[in-house]
Amino acid sequence: MNALLHGLTIPTQLLLEPSLTELAGALALAQAYLGSDSGVSHLAASVGTPSVILYPPETIRQWAPWAPSAVALGVGSGKTSHDG
Repeated sequence: MNALLHGLTIPTQLLLEPSLTELAGALALAQAYLGSDSGVSHLAASVGTPSVILYPPETIRQWAPWAPSAVALGVGSGKTSHDG
């Protein structure tokens, strides 16, 4: 993880075992979030953080967040939650 973060040229923050309140606060302050199908991704969307969230194509319609700040991408399918 440190090697990955070290190679980035944008500001990053690594939180080790934050409380739910700390995590929500950090996500609310973030300029963007990139993640996969998880509770943390839903939390990022719920606090309004612009988010790109990766989902298996089979579950994207059922589990993608409804938040307008989140875009869900079906990995390997080419579909997004905004496709008809």
